[in-house]
Amino acid sequence: MAVDPDPDAILRRHVQPNLVDRLFLRLEHTQTPLTINVFLSLADCLMPASLALALGDVLADYPILRTRAVSSFWGYRRDLVALADIDFRSLITWAAVGDRAAEAAFIQKPLPPETDLPVRLFVQPHAHGACLIVSVHHSAVDAVGENHLIDRLAFRYGECARGITSLPLVCLNRPTYGTHLRQLTWWERFQVLRYSAAVINDLVAAARGAAYATFQDLPIPARGATRWVTVPITGTPLAALHGWRKYQGGTLNDVLMAAFLVACCQVWPEEVGKPIVVHVPVNLRQGPDVVIGNQVADVRIVIPSTACTSFEAAYAAVCAATPPARARLNAVARIFERALASYLPPSWFRRAVTSHLDQPANPVLSLSFSNLGDLGGRPRDFGATVVQDLFVLGPLSVPPGISAWVTTFRGEASLCIGYVEPVVTHESANAVAEAFVSLVTKISVAGQGRHEGPSHDSVR
Repeated sequence: MAVDPDPDAILRRHVQPNLVDRLFLRLEHTQTPLTINVFLSLADCLMPASLALALGDVLADYPILRTRAVSSFWGYRRDLVALADIDFRSLITWAAVGDRAAEAAFIQKPLPPETDLPVRLFVQPHAHGACLIVSVHHSAVDAVGENHLIDRLAFRYGECARGITSLPLVCLNRPTYGTHLRQLTWWERFQVLRYSAAVINDLVAAARGAAYATFQDLPIPARGATRWVTVPITGTPLAALHGWRKYQGGTLNDVLMAAFLVACCQVWPEEVGKPIVVHVPVNLRQGPDVVIGNQVADVRIVIPSTACTSFEAAYAAVCAATPPARARLNAVARIFERALASYLPPSWFRRAVTSHLDQPANPVLSLSFSNLGDLGGRPRDFGATVVQDLFVLGPLSVPPGISAWVTTFRGEASLCIGYVEPVVTHESANAVAEAFVSLVTKISVAGQGRHEGPSHDSVR
């Protein structure tokens, strides 16, 4: 007679870290706090009891969210926490109206994966509704997965508010990076190895003191606190941006990235002349399956900063660089070139990364840029409580002191500029935001109504 397997044993196997999870767990204790924060503007405040019940349901839906990382000499494993042992209310911070310091304190508070669960919420009522922040640790969830998680939280909240109980999803977080490699032909696997070997050239260049552009106000090494600036792109319709780039080639992502690079070069003109290293996440999900765990590759793009003195030149450089960098084969290669680092003892890894990042000549990266694209109908409203706006603040490291995330929610786009203060001053971050808005506005005007031919308007 067959014996049914232990359900908890099955869950434990499915929540163990994959390649990228292990890398993020090691990075947590360097100068790279790996939390992803999604800010939602709500038309009304949420009910505490219903929100706590909904969060408990979501933890039942996604077992990866009720795990803690356990460190050993060679790495990490995840231990599953029983639902009965979790106080869901303790995972939610309720702030007083007008307490701006509470929001900053929540974002800056560490989320150590060894002692805390990888998810927490912040709610603050205000005169026109409420702010909800959902924070997750990147070793368990990526930004696309967090969007699905919030959508499920909203659905569960609507049910709890109406007194409806339903069965959990029990979504397993099966590691699939090996699957990506097995899908490749032998020739493609050889190409992956060839691409992966390029990381050695990066390390050699770093040892020789290669200097890349660093868009910050303090020299390396420096430390600081996470801050952010949000910029709505509502005054520049996306249709107009599409109209501009339609006959120029490239994508909307290329338009926005080029505008951000030019804005940074305008604020820090002394960096012009050094190559710009941009890190861009690539979503590796395939098919309709919802996997909230990490399915992302962080690809590296090098743009000559001399091309970023005008938008047209920057756009041409970005359009030439992004297609090969975003190619699926290259994205898979970027994962496996980090495979060895993910197996190093955590303490060795932290010391190596910290000393590497603290080299006065930045050998790592200039900034990160992420366009999450159009979120479509996700996340849904929290029952009768309407979600009015949304933006994302991702992880920040030093260097760089500044990064960007673009989201399009229900037809409206916004840019969140994350920065580390005083590495980047508030004045500099605002100047980048203003320059970005100015550039995108000019591009939009150039694209407005020009659907029959390319625009020759200069954007500087």
